[in-house]
Amino acid sequence: MWTAGALVAVGLLTFAAAVAFANVSAGNSAAFVRAGYCSVAGDTAPDGTPIQPGTFLDLTLGAPSVDGHYAGAVPANFVAGVGLTCAGPPPGYVREGFADGGGRQGTGMYPYYAKASGS
Repeated sequence: MWTAGALVAVGLLTFAAAVAFANVSAGNSAAFVRAGYCSVAGDTAPDGTPIQPGTFLDLTLGAPSVDGHYAGAVPANFVAGVGLTCAGPPPGYVREGFADGGGRQGTGMYPYYAKASGS
C-alpha cells in the first residue's frame, strides 16, 4: 500500500518529467499576450451586462477587433508616474508618442503622456 507522501512524490516526479520532455512553446504566440484597453459605450461583459465607458479592461491583445463584446475599446493611456489607466492625463501632461506596458517610449500601443517640460 502506498502512503500519501509516496503518492504525492510520484505525482510530482511524473509532472516534472512531463514538463521537462514536453515540446511546447508559447513564444511568439499572441494568444496569451495581455493588453490594457478602455471600454466605450456599447461594450458588454460576456454575459451581456453593459460595461461603463472608460472602464479598464485586461484583454488578450487584439480582442476588440475579434470579440464583439469589446468592439471599439481603445488602448489605455500610459501616464508617467501612474502607469496604464483609462483616466485622462493630469493637467500639465502632454502626449509624447507611444509606450509599451512598461512605459518604454517609442514602442508599444499605448498613448504616452508625461509632464510637460517647464511644468
